[in-house]
Amino acid sequence: MKRKESIYKKYIGQLEETIKAGYYFEGAWLEYVLLEDRLISLLENSGGVPNGIRMMGPKIGELKSRSVGDINLQGQLGPENLLDRLDDWKNQRNLLMHSMADGSLSIGEIESRIRVLAESGSFLVRQFASAARRVKSRATK
Repeated sequence: MKRKESIYKKYIGQLEETIKAGYYFEGAWLEYVLLEDRLISLLENSGGVPNGIRMMGPKIGELKSRSVGDINLQGQLGPENLLDRLDDWKNQRNLLMHSMADGSLSIGEIESRIRVLAESGSFLVRQFASAARRVKSRATK
C-alpha cells in the first residue's frame, strides 16, 4: 500500500471514531485534511494541480472553473452541489476559528457550532471521497 493511501485510510477511520466520541474539534481538523487531500486528487485527475495553489478556497475555485467544461467533473460534483457545499463548510470553519480567536462567540455557541461543523464535514468527506474515486476511474478509462 502506498504511503499516502495508508495515511488516508488511517485518518478516515480515526475520523469516524473521533466524531462518535464527541471530539468535534479534532474531527473538524481531520475533515479539513481529508477534504484537502480529495481536492488534490480531483485536481490531479482533471488536468493537474496548478503551481501556487495551496489553500482550500483556490482549489475549490479551480475545480468550479474546470467543471464548466469537464463533463466528468460536472457529473460527479455538480448534481449535489458539492463544491458550493464545501465552500460553505470552509467558510463556516474559518468563521468559527476567527470567532474563537477574537472571543466573539460564547463557549456554548462555539461547542454547538463545532458539533454541526464536524457532523456536516464528516458527510462531505464521504461524498468527496466517492466523487474523487469516480473522477479518477473515468479519467483513466
